[in-house]
Amino acid sequence: MIQNWPYADRDDLLRLKSIRILLGRRPQLITILFDPRFARLRSSPEDIFCSIGGLSHGEIILVSLAMDIWNGSGETNLYEAIRALDDACWNNFLNALAVFSHQKESSHNEVSIDL
Repeated sequence: MIQNWPYADRDDLLRLKSIRILLGRRPQLITILFDPRFARLRSSPEDIFCSIGGLSHGEIILVSLAMDIWNGSGETNLYEAIRALDDACWNNFLNALAVFSHQKESSHNEVSIDL
């Protein structure tokens, strides 16, 4: 499981916390995105996008946004995200950004993550 990342640093955990907020009730997308042993994507962004057949358009946008939070590799089109995400997903996205930006600025605070 992801919580066993042996060398995850504070920034890794902060990004993961934000991504968990973004994905909301879709924790299965975490397993599509991340290596279970190390704080990194499971494979290249191109390979991840090729492997996500069967997901809805909104879920693909969520994966893309998650990769953007992780390392900027999702290349999400904001206009497309605004149009594709329902209100709940859009609110999760805004909350994820708020948590990420707030805690990034508070470098003296510990990052806690509910796994």
